[in-house]
Amino acid sequence: MRVRSAVVRSALDVGSASLAAPPGRRRRRGLQTLTAAAAALVLGAGGSALAAPAAAAPVVGCGAVVEGEVTLGADLVCRNSPVGLTLLDGASLDLAGHRVVGGGSGTGLIVPPGGSATVHGGVVRGWESGVALAEDAWDAPGRLVIEDVTFRENTTGLELQGLGTVAPDTDVTASRFVANGTGISALDLWGGVDLTVSASRFTDNATALDVTSSTVAVADSVLAYNEQGVACDQSACRIEDSTLRDNGTAVSSIWYGTARVYRSTFVRNDIGVDSYWVLSIPNELVGNTFTANGTGVRFDSAHGVLTDNTFVRNDVGYEGRSEDGPPYFTAALVGNDFRRNGDGILSVVGESTLQANTAVANERWGIHAPGAVDLGGNTARGNGNEPQCVGVVCEGAGPAS
Repeated sequence: MRVRSAVVRSALDVGSASLAAPPGRRRRRGLQTLTAAAAALVLGAGGSALAAPAAAAPVVGCGAVVEGEVTLGADLVCRNSPVGLTLLDGASLDLAGHRVVGGGSGTGLIVPPGGSATVHGGVVRGWESGVALAEDAWDAPGRLVIEDVTFRENTTGLELQGLGTVAPDTDVTASRFVANGTGISALDLWGGVDLTVSASRFTDNATALDVTSSTVAVADSVLAYNEQGVACDQSACRIEDSTLRDNGTAVSSIWYGTARVYRSTFVRNDIGVDSYWVLSIPNELVGNTFTANGTGVRFDSAHGVLTDNTFVRNDVGYEGRSEDGPPYFTAALVGNDFRRNGDGILSVVGESTLQANTAVANERWGIHAPGAVDLGGNTARGNGNEPQCVGVVCEGAGPAS
């Protein structure tokens, strides 16, 4: 069954079009004649206009194909159907606050990998894939817009996997991903998914965002109580102005994947940012706050730059390590502030650079950076272990050792 949008016009609208008069005074008389005819029609009907009856909204059933603009008029419960709805190129589906509910398998909404589609305003719940791509072959990616949609208790909420075709560039706005196995999965081996997420919330998922061979930008969003927040595998992940709290690992970047994180807050995660085997394009963390995490930032054989971040009450603020050592996996730490952690800077890969960092009142090490390159301006005081600084000279802390 196909459901498509329709424009319904009244009989009076049709009559107006057919009785249109030429410009000038004749047009005025024509309008007067049409007005009189309309009045007579009303009087002949006993004072009520004889407009054509409004067409009923199309009935949308499980397995329907959606074209054009369609609004859901009620919950769509499809526990025994492999597909809820299939959207064609150009379709716009307004859920109107209603739910599309599955029985734990199948796909709630199938969208085209090319062309365009929009889903707005409702709940997609209980599917193996809440929203997934059709298996059609397209030469170029399309655009998918997800706005104000809640994905709840799906194996994968939004599945953007273009293994046999392209995947659409996707905008997710003001949406919620709750108690899914994976909130969003993005994988396109042909050219990468371009995914943008803004003003959205990810809570109680096993993995909030799982991104492979793709690009994701997350802004103004909250990730909380997920086992894994953002997982970047061979991907470019940018996170800004967001809050990541009470997750296992909030952000991970592995195998040439890079995390670029700006002005974000990390609270009570097991690990704030964890990176492994990032060799070429460095991770970049600027202006973030790490509070009460197990480890704020851990770079394991990973290249990166940390600038103007604040670390407070973490068990470990920063840890850098690598069995392969320099020069491939060095980090640059500039202008960071470590206060009241267990360790401020626990370790760095040799030849990493430290400049203008501050370590105050940490329980164990303030700055412990054997083999670092000292660019000056580092300070440390009131830390539990002596000397206050290892590997660099700190103002007022005595010589490096």
